[in-house]
Amino acid sequence: MHFELVVTTNFEFLLERGYAIAGKYCHPIIDENQLAIDSKGPKVSLLKLHGDIHHPNRLVVEDEDYDSFLDRYPLISTFLANLLISKTALFIGYSLDDPDFRQGDSGDVVDLLNRAI
Repeated sequence: MHFELVVTTNFEFLLERGYAIAGKYCHPIIDENQLAIDSKGPKVSLLKLHGDIHHPNRLVVEDEDYDSFLDRYPLISTFLANLLISKTALFIGYSLDDPDFRQGDSGDVVDLLNRAI
């Protein structure tokens, strides 16, 4: 299957290596300032929600990291919410009970999804 954008919470580089083996260019997006980079062309954009091991200050690992994600990364949060509202999401190995979806505000992703259904 061809995807223009893949969103992952993995820290390692398994997806990047897989795309390289398949002969596809994969553009990782780690930080908010990379969201504005033109995503057109023959590549896959890989949004790494929890950062990666090359960017330890950007890792989302502890409860505090999950709980402060919306405040620390508002553009990524908005970008992800837009994707979930405007695109069809395929969750693999993921659950709406996972810590990423536990924000307690009225902007809660699970509440938004439930209202959209």
